[in-house]
Amino acid sequence: MKILIISFWYKPEPVMKPHELARALVRRGHDVTVITGFPNYPHGKIYHGYRMRLYLVEEIDEVRIIRIPCLINRSLNVVSRVLSYLSFSVGAIIAGLFKKEKYDVIWAYQLGLAGAILSLLKQIPFVHEVQDLWPEWAKEYSVGMNRLFYWILYIQEKFIYNISSTIITISRGFKNILVSKGVLAQKIVIIPNWADESLFYPAEKEEIIREEICGEKFRLMYVGNIGTAQRLENVIRAAEILKDSENIELLFIGDGVHKKRLEELSKIKGLKNVRFLGYKDPNIISKYMAWADVLLIHLGDSEIYEITIPSKTSGYLAVGKPILAVCKGDTADLISSTGVGITCEPGQPALLAEKIIEFSSYSKEKLAKIGKKARETYLSSFSKDRAIERYETIFRKLGKG
Repeated sequence: MKILIISFWYKPEPVMKPHELARALVRRGHDVTVITGFPNYPHGKIYHGYRMRLYLVEEIDEVRIIRIPCLINRSLNVVSRVLSYLSFSVGAIIAGLFKKEKYDVIWAYQLGLAGAILSLLKQIPFVHEVQDLWPEWAKEYSVGMNRLFYWILYIQEKFIYNISSTIITISRGFKNILVSKGVLAQKIVIIPNWADESLFYPAEKEEIIREEICGEKFRLMYVGNIGTAQRLENVIRAAEILKDSENIELLFIGDGVHKKRLEELSKIKGLKNVRFLGYKDPNIISKYMAWADVLLIHLGDSEIYEITIPSKTSGYLAVGKPILAVCKGDTADLISSTGVGITCEPGQPALLAEKIIEFSSYSKEKLAKIGKKARETYLSSFSKDRAIERYETIFRKLGKG
């Protein structure tokens, strides 16, 4: 099959799904072309070795990649962010129209406008992956939203959903919301996110990292994007409550638009039990996570977060560590039902502090047992092989149509 993938994010950016899917499909004998931008996420700066140009064709892991220019914007202003996404969509449409190949199916990751329009113009089945809800995402995460802009985004998303042959999403909550928006239930397929298994695995502790980790304490570690959705300022407030608990430390690994804000808040409060280790090479991230006693998932207290399962969840499960999930809804249900950790209501720093203390009282043996269960849960329900088979089945079915 000839498959066209359209994704605003792509390797070497740390958004692994589009490339992992493309690479797996190539290894299964399919011809895959990707249209994407120039790598800049999460810092908003073009990666070393790249420069913005009109058109760049490269190959990574036998996947043909077409990079196109677009506006880069990592601010919280909804108009600026949407203009960035729109510029990519326009460029992707133009690039897709210039390609003479007859593709059997189009798969678009999150930003679906280009895929929908190319599907209409070229009469190709279109699969849209939904991991954020528009326009709810813009209303929740950004500033500058007004009623007219909300309506425009709503109409655009309705158009994308209607054109899609199949919509793939990651949780029951997302499916329920899509059905409430008028999408046919039989059109929706739930496929949970998997982890990049070359990066996330049960690693051994390495002494060279001990020097950076320092000390023998109970470590609660957050790994990933430090952005708006995570509401991590409440973790800093919980750390303030725990500042006299000398055996507890909170570590942050990652970068994002709120990192400086959290660092400043921690400094103002004079917290010595919070440390920011910065962005780490994904190739060694599991070696850092090996030093964590518990890994932290943290989302804000909003209905929009109740229906999602953050992609970091599968990575956490894959490394085989207990999880403290500060959230409601599907993620909290997953953690509770599988017994891989503890959940906590969001927006309550005092309660979070209590949960951290509870976890810190567990023996090393008990933590290891919970971690083993997390790894088993990943292998049975979230592995890449299971997911890829389902994607391929969907693409084959549509391609034959």
